Amino acid sequence: MPLVDGRRLRLTVPDEDGTPGRDEAPALLERIVAELRRAGADVPAPGHLPDAVRRVVREALRRRWAVLVQGPPGCGKTEVVKEVVREELGRDPLYFSLPVTNVEDLCVPLPTADGTLDNLLAGVFTGQEPKAIVWDEYNRPKDRSTFARLMEITQEWSLAGRRIEGLQAQVALQNPPYHLGRKLLVSRNTIAQASRFTVSLDIGPDDIPANEWLIGRYGAVAETVLEWWKNDIDDEGRAWITKRTLERLIRLHGRGLPLEMAKIYLGDGEYAPVPLTDLEARLASRQVTGLRELADDLDGWAERLRLAADEGPEGTDASDVVHRVLANAELPQLRAHRGTAARLAPLLPPKLKATYLVGVDGERQRFWIEIFTAGR
Repeated sequence: MPLVDGRRLRLTVPDEDGTPGRDEAPALLERIVAELRRAGADVPAPGHLPDAVRRVVREALRRRWAVLVQGPPGCGKTEVVKEVVREELGRDPLYFSLPVTNVEDLCVPLPTADGTLDNLLAGVFTGQEPKAIVWDEYNRPKDRSTFARLMEITQEWSLAGRRIEGLQAQVALQNPPYHLGRKLLVSRNTIAQASRFTVSLDIGPDDIPANEWLIGRYGAVAETVLEWWKNDIDDEGRAWITKRTLERLIRLHGRGLPLEMAKIYLGDGEYAPVPLTDLEARLASRQVTGLRELADDLDGWAERLRLAADEGPEGTDASDVVHRVLANAELPQLRAHRGTAARLAPLLPPKLKATYLVGVDGERQRFWIEIFTAGR
């Protein structure tokens, strides 16, 4: 169902008094999934598709779709979409940020010899090579004339009446109308605009594996910053510290600049209400326990876990420390320290080991299944 004004369109049947009934879409989706599973198909649970953005963008490039992705600011959706397009097409997407895009950035009127006007397309739209367009901040267009041109492209896959050759997908990205209780400056859309997209995704920060991207790009510093984000601040703090903010923290630290400037600016000299004292201490090499520290004293931690098992099924503080490190580690980190995970995880209490297999994505679950079944 399309997203209209930031909310999924409801599938309702009017009650006898004419008022809208309950949304039938979830129950209908449940029945469809149940039928597919009975037929032997391997389909995910309704409402949850692991790594949904990457999967949908890849499918869009293969099937020539226009897709809409809605998610909170700074969750990493733009970088992930750009990355997938580069992987699939071998080139960057045509990127337009709508708050600063003029109609002249798309095409300009050109007088002809007979006194009429023709339109000259921007050079990026010409040529036969495969293309994908990313419309960033889709619900914040600069003006109506630009958005009118955009409507033509998303509907007809043409610009000023000319077909855009090689165009394989269009991905529109937008923020929701509200985030953390604040109303965002975004425009309203109609069902006609919303229905132009083959697929509409409404995602949260956990739906994009941006942590792995940060570690892959920034290495050990990213691991330290993520340890702080996971362990030293509460849920409200994690909502304020987006993945984009995490990257800014990493880059400011690399340049020796004050970290406070990385946080979301609220105006009047005020930044997002999240203290950075613990992060600064971690970055100053305060001793903390992570995967590398477990690996450096593997025999010692294994002995602590054996003693914890002798004390009872609940474990001890040592069990909690090892469990926290393994549970919070990203999959690339676990793979890099596979020997450490294989040595320590089987020594944890059963109730803790079970959490590695329940409610996690398929890749992570396969990793832990291999760890727990090795040598059997």
